[in-house]
Amino acid sequence: MDEMQKVENARDTRDMLHKNALFAEERSGEAASEFTRLEVQIATFLFTFSSLFLGSFIKGLSSFSHAEVSAMKWAFACMLFFLIVSLVLGLVHLKRKERFWDEMIHQRIRRWEKWNDASRKRATFEEAEAFHEGAAKGSVSGASPMVFTPNWTWILQTIFLGLGIVLIFAISLIFLFQGGTDIISVLPE
Repeated sequence: MDEMQKVENARDTRDMLHKNALFAEERSGEAASEFTRLEVQIATFLFTFSSLFLGSFIKGLSSFSHAEVSAMKWAFACMLFFLIVSLVLGLVHLKRKERFWDEMIHQRIRRWEKWNDASRKRATFEEAEAFHEGAAKGSVSGASPMVFTPNWTWILQTIFLGLGIVLIFAISLIFLFQGGTDIISVLPE
């Protein structure tokens, strides 16, 4: 490869990395937005159902035996716990995604800078190529690179959210079909 081809290749690589850095920046912004939306949606969901069932607990537990009241209170507490754990795991997952894309931005910017130096002849083509390959294998900052965002937080979040919804549904059915209390009379006004 002659010098002109090396400079042209350096420019092409620099431009490609710039495009990828812009994409990574966009994804990071999307992850941050998802983080905020998820937090608001789950918090709203959690507090809506908490207030709905709080009124039911105050007015509607008198027709249940002591053991049933204890079971209902534990089910309600578990429902709140599952929803809170789901919220926390969802937020952790989204923050990890955001961190992944932030690392991609930093890595791509550093590689772009090196290719830019090569295209302006402040660094050799070989130096830029070696830096590019080294940065692709490991993080530029010295920490081990995050290759992908693990799914375990998302899977656990989904499981806990599902368990919380199942408990909400079960408690709703119990109050709906219990004798002597009309469900409309125990809903908050």
